[in-house]
Amino acid sequence: MVAILATFSFGANAQTVSADFTNLDNLVAKLNQALEKAPKETGEADVDAFIKGNVDAAKGASDSAAKLHTLYSRLNGETADGAAPTVQDFMDLAKSLTTQVAGMKELSESGEKAANAVKSANKMKAMKLAKSVKWCTDIMPVTAETLTEEVNAVEKIINLLNQ
Repeated sequence: MVAILATFSFGANAQTVSADFTNLDNLVAKLNQALEKAPKETGEADVDAFIKGNVDAAKGASDSAAKLHTLYSRLNGETADGAAPTVQDFMDLAKSLTTQVAGMKELSESGEKAANAVKSANKMKAMKLAKSVKWCTDIMPVTAETLTEEVNAVEKIINLLNQ
């Protein structure tokens, strides 16, 4: 998994937490653009499972980022209802992110099966399958980096809220 240093700056004053989500937002935009070009099913079970896994992972990372933004906005009173999220809300998001990160390992294993399916296919079919597998291997690091950004942000917010 791609590990990067988060570019979040947090400050706690009078129950205000500030964060810079620029990098996260750019990653989510990349994921959403890639999802628009997701390959169709190929008819090869292992490749299709790899495609579906990557689509689901990218959507999950994007959905988690939206949830993080919503919680963050509510934390700073930027919603009409004014209901501030609890530490438990962020803990629940952290649990979801942990599950998603664990799923990335399974996705890597699925990628090995997909690669083997490409190798064992005839040349014409292998070319089609390889294109789908390449899309998956291109999106995986972006998904992993997005999840890393989210995990780092949530962890820092939880730590600040527990002070």
